[in-house]
Amino acid sequence: MNQVEGRIQIDLHPDKFGSERVAVDSSRPVYASRVMQGKSVHDVLRLLPLMYGVCGVAQARTSVAATGSALQRPEPPAVARARDLLVLLENLREHWFRILVDWSRLFDLPPQTDPLPQLGRLLPDFSRALFAEADAFSLDSRVDTDPQQVTGMIDRLEQALVDSVFHRPAADWLKIDSIDAVYAWARQQDTTASISLRQICDQGFSSQGFSAVGMMPALDGQQLCQRLDRADADQFVALPTWQDQCLETTPLVRQWRHPLIQALDQEFNNSLLTRWTSRLVELATIPGQLRALLAALDDAPDADQEQAPTPGLAQTEAARGRLVHRVEVDDTTVTRYRILAPTEWNFHPRGLVAQALGNLSTRDKDQLERLAMLMINAIDPCVDYNIRIH
Repeated sequence: MNQVEGRIQIDLHPDKFGSERVAVDSSRPVYASRVMQGKSVHDVLRLLPLMYGVCGVAQARTSVAATGSALQRPEPPAVARARDLLVLLENLREHWFRILVDWSRLFDLPPQTDPLPQLGRLLPDFSRALFAEADAFSLDSRVDTDPQQVTGMIDRLEQALVDSVFHRPAADWLKIDSIDAVYAWARQQDTTASISLRQICDQGFSSQGFSAVGMMPALDGQQLCQRLDRADADQFVALPTWQDQCLETTPLVRQWRHPLIQALDQEFNNSLLTRWTSRLVELATIPGQLRALLAALDDAPDADQEQAPTPGLAQTEAARGRLVHRVEVDDTTVTRYRILAPTEWNFHPRGLVAQALGNLSTRDKDQLERLAMLMINAIDPCVDYNIRIH
């Protein structure tokens, strides 16, 4: 099956500011999930992840949760947690790849290629360790794992992060809670991550790209279903707003309460340095989240915290933000399938990227293009993009 592709075109006018400076246009085929209508649930779960070259695990995880709830077949707790563990690993892989490859390119640094083979094996190796040779995302998935083996794999993964990104254990790096402390770390280390953060500070880019777009809260499942079932749902999927407001869904939203992010926001608002650092905070947080999920693999759900799923709906925190699937099933045939992806929120023509780029305080064409590339990478679309300076 062909993968869903597309492109985002961003036009910038250096002599203007605000909403007049930026035009964002997307050619993403946001209605591609319609091809699943009329197919069996089994075929949908097999084919849908193949359509997405980026965040395929998050797509598969959200699809099986949505179809399972539509069929009233709840996930066993161990299966749900093992799938969530794989999503976290995919998020880690996406962030790590951006740092090793994109950040190196953006700051004219030699690419760090040594960890790339490990990145390529990451998801297949963990999937086999958690589900043996079985499919992790079928309605009949069962966990078959040796926790000690997976613990060792997480330990080796964290050590690779220490070597290539943090130069200290992730839990220790997360204790950094001030601007002075994170800048001291950036000056003391020589990784792509530390050098890029240091250059953003030294070049005076820290406070560039403020946006007034609100952060996405928890979205009520019933309200989401009603919105995605309306006659104008296609327009909502292409240009989503909530209560007539554009929203942001990014790693910054997820890491908003971390003390370092709070300190950066107080000084620089939600601009470039704060966003850049939020990816590092999230990356450092994931090894601990993996261990917590593994330790709770066979625990019974906490009745006080467990929310009943909304039939036919699932939401997943993918690498770039909130991913939503809405599915309706008649017997074993899918009759409706809609996907609401984070890129449509963040790259809305009036949304996060448009506001952030509109607030870049420079008229210099070359500097504007450089700042725009840094900001877009910090927000990170799930497809290729092109910047055109007028």
